[in-house]
Amino acid sequence: MRSLWQDFRFGLRILGKSSGFTGIAILTLALGIGATTAICSVVDSVLLSPLPCRNADRLASPSIHLPDQITIPRFPVPVFLDFKEQNHTFEDMIGLAYVGVHYRGSGPTEQFFGGWVTPNAFEVLSIEPRLGRRITQEDGKPGSPPVFVMSYRLWSKLFSRDPKILGTTLNLNGTPRTLVGIMPPRFRFGDCEVWMPEE
Repeated sequence: MRSLWQDFRFGLRILGKSSGFTGIAILTLALGIGATTAICSVVDSVLLSPLPCRNADRLASPSIHLPDQITIPRFPVPVFLDFKEQNHTFEDMIGLAYVGVHYRGSGPTEQFFGGWVTPNAFEVLSIEPRLGRRITQEDGKPGSPPVFVMSYRLWSKLFSRDPKILGTTLNLNGTPRTLVGIMPPRFRFGDCEVWMPEE
């Protein structure tokens, strides 16, 4: 221990005499530690941590291939409904239609991407929200109260992760909708910030 303490004191004396070298050494260590941490975080989230839905390896995203080699990754609603009705391959199918969302809170109007989802979407994906509940088949029935679920990112940005926002009514595109769930941080279905049941 005495030898270790002497080496430590000697190292501090050397660093104190050469401030330029000390600055470069600290900067090099900081960059090395930061880069290593970033790489480890990416590897953990992409390769080691599973996707936040059950049987993620069984999910598929079909597309239409036309004779002139054009690929259409998105279906018009009538085509999707026909495809779902005549489907004999997949256990179930879900749909997502993008919509721009305007929200006016206490500050300026916020704009972000939202999605109309088929009411079975969260059931098929087997996603449980971080708070509250997910959209259910009942929410898509005619006459059901308008509801939506929100991304973790938007919850953090607009409401500072306040759990009291759950159950409140927000005005989205001129329609009062009740927030029934906050999704987990890694859930980014369609890269949307809010999801609303297709009625």
